[in-house]
Amino acid sequence: MAIESNREVVRNFIRRNLAKKQEHLEISDQDNLILNGIVDSLGLIKIINFLEERFSLKLEDEDITPENFENIDSIMILLEQTMGRASEMEQLT
Repeated sequence: MAIESNREVVRNFIRRNLAKKQEHLEISDQDNLILNGIVDSLGLIKIINFLEERFSLKLEDEDITPENFENIDSIMILLEQTMGRASEMEQLT
């Protein structure tokens, strides 16, 4: 059994939970999730909750912008930055 990358975990969450009517929709890393109607405001909250629970992190208020959730690439950049901040904080304690 193959191990899913973080990118695939996020993509599959969006496909299964937010694009229910389009579950078999192929979502590329650059597809605009908001403009394409895949993610709405409630969907953003679901993604935020998923990321925080799945990756054991806390997104800051300044992280929660439409630009950070525009597509898979931007979500992955946010995830990497947030995980990096968490790692830095752990090293300081």
